[in-house]
Amino acid sequence: MDIITLLTKYFKSTHIPITLYDCNNPIYFFDPNASQLDIAHILLSTAATPNTSPDAFYTLSSHYLYCGLIHLNDTQQYITIGPIAEFAVSAGHFKETLLSLNLDTPRSTELLNWFQSVPLMTGKQFIAVLEFLQVLLNDKNEPIPYFPCSDSPYKSTTLGKEPDIPQALSPQMEIEILAYIRYGKTKEIKKLWNTYFSNNDLYFTPSVTCNQTYQDIFICSAVLASRSAIRGGLDFSMGVDLLNKYISKFRNLNSSSAIINLLNNMFLDFAEQARKVQELPASSPTIKKVSRFVQSHLYEKISTCHIANELNMSEAFLCRHFKQQTGMTLTEYINLTKITESKLLLETSDLSLAQIAVTLGYSSQNYYQSVFKKLTGTTPTQYRENIH
Repeated sequence: MDIITLLTKYFKSTHIPITLYDCNNPIYFFDPNASQLDIAHILLSTAATPNTSPDAFYTLSSHYLYCGLIHLNDTQQYITIGPIAEFAVSAGHFKETLLSLNLDTPRSTELLNWFQSVPLMTGKQFIAVLEFLQVLLNDKNEPIPYFPCSDSPYKSTTLGKEPDIPQALSPQMEIEILAYIRYGKTKEIKKLWNTYFSNNDLYFTPSVTCNQTYQDIFICSAVLASRSAIRGGLDFSMGVDLLNKYISKFRNLNSSSAIINLLNNMFLDFAEQARKVQELPASSPTIKKVSRFVQSHLYEKISTCHIANELNMSEAFLCRHFKQQTGMTLTEYINLTKITESKLLLETSDLSLAQIAVTLGYSSQNYYQSVFKKLTGTTPTQYRENIH
């Protein structure tokens, strides 16, 4: 099967934008809409690759768009893959992206509709796509390196690897803090932060001695925090504004203790902004009481009858009032809140599915899995495997 037929079939099954190039000239757009923008090629052309171009690599822009490139064996041809976003793109976000790439166009609304039809992926999923295509096209099974583009939020000092927060937090603490930011868990961040520092005299490792490294640590931490808050529902522009605010504050600091305090405040601020977005859209005192009750009893069995009794009102009235105020049933809200909490446990702990089900007050693991699948479209196991 020739390369065009093969990639046409792949595009039809995945809807991932792919373009074939020969000597830097596009010769086939498998997604015709991509020809109007060519975002992937623009971003990839600015990537800080070595003098000898790698067989394949990927990059990530400041607007959180993943793009990849794969050279075809023994030819001057290569394909670009992307752009792929990790979270839903708003009209404002998309327009900012176009302007940043000097791609302002009168067809932005039409192109936005196209871009919103492109599947969303985490970085881990996108890399898996590149690795699959590398095996399929070149019969090579090897890791795909990361190289930052000119406006990338990740300016790694080690090319070929997208960094975590460098030399600042333990890997587990990093996972937990970013998850707590995404789900708006300010209390948990405070508890984790206080516990960490009560057991650690130094925050930075002894090898961290230069201002550049302090800057790398803080900026990378800030970018990851903003990214987690945006994934939690924070508006993209607000997330970027908050990111720039803390980077500006950092530039006025000259001591490690001040940097530690600013990091803590930044994490809490991003988490609080994410929490506000996730609040129920109602101002009724009764709804607020229901929300507080559910949040404080997540690890117990909760029923609508139980809540009504606690609030001294009839179950029928409470359920009707809740539906009128929020647009969802009280049972749906209970399940949604518990499943959101279970996502946090899947991301930050090694608890088995059976343990999570029991912890959150579900009658059985099977029932927990069925509710999770109904609300998220995936199973808890698949969700855990796809965590980035």
